[in-house]
Amino acid sequence: MFWELQITYFSYYFPMLVLLMPANFSEFVTLSFGEHLNSDQLVTGLGIAQMTLDCVLGSYMYGFDSVFEAYAGAIVKSPEPRKLGGLMVKVLLQGALAFAVMLGPYLNMVHVVSFFGAGNEEARNVAVLYIRLTCLVPLLFHVQDTLGKYLAVQGYTKTTLVAGFGHLLAHTLLTWLCVDCLQWGVPGIAIATMTGYLVTILGLVLFCVSQQDSLLWEKSLSSDVWRGWGEMIRLGNYSGLRVFASFSLYALSNILCQVGGPITAGSVVVLDKINILFNIFVYTGGSATALIVGNQLGEGDELGVRQAMVVGAVNWAVERLISVLCLVPSLLVRVRL
Repeated sequence: MFWELQITYFSYYFPMLVLLMPANFSEFVTLSFGEHLNSDQLVTGLGIAQMTLDCVLGSYMYGFDSVFEAYAGAIVKSPEPRKLGGLMVKVLLQGALAFAVMLGPYLNMVHVVSFFGAGNEEARNVAVLYIRLTCLVPLLFHVQDTLGKYLAVQGYTKTTLVAGFGHLLAHTLLTWLCVDCLQWGVPGIAIATMTGYLVTILGLVLFCVSQQDSLLWEKSLSSDVWRGWGEMIRLGNYSGLRVFASFSLYALSNILCQVGGPITAGSVVVLDKINILFNIFVYTGGSATALIVGNQLGEGDELGVRQAMVVGAVNWAVERLISVLCLVPSLLVRVRL
């Protein structure tokens, strides 16, 4: 049973890994076009802002979203799979609530950003500006991610893959338009980032509307949408804090990189690339674990649930190893600079 669950784990893991890469690689595009502004301080500020976004707020929303997989895996295997649509609505609403609670502290991350940008006032100001202009990105990611998972659980992996690459393409074209053509600078990069998410979300919504007869969706949402919030929010907070704990090791690597002077444009580009890969692998592992546990819950197999949790724990240990290894390149970047 253990190895069967491990195979199932990887059958979820690799498609999700492919689905997440395009959206996360859009950060490469942001930094690449940031270099067109011909200012190391601007590139440094953008990189600091993106790492702050990922490590502080993005990580929590990543973890909170994994609640959908746990419940979705159980519902799909249950006698009432059409309740999946109601679950999606519930997760969207709860994610919006969690985002609203986190938004205030996030917008006041000026002191943390000041620490990372110590000795470089222009980079610090750029980071603070970008954080504030893109403050809705975690919420938009939550909506896009939940819609994508809702479709992927039902077998529409090609659609979500197209949506992911569509997001990357839209982000690239919009950034080129705002930065190179319109010369809007950092605000232009922020506008392109936000608009890229909105375009992708609109495309997913239109697809869901066009396929509403074949999707798992109740014609009229039941009162279940408003039930069980306490348990789901508790699990969401636990999962969110778990992912944040993982990402905090990466934040530690940034602090260690800071030793010896202010972070530079060269180091921030390298660190952000490491950060993106780290995000993808850790988040995908949590999602795959939630799905295999949810499947066993839906089938009512208590032994299977325990074994699925063991599979998740083993892969969790591998994630911790990856997070520790992520500290090494950060220190090497600082040493070589």
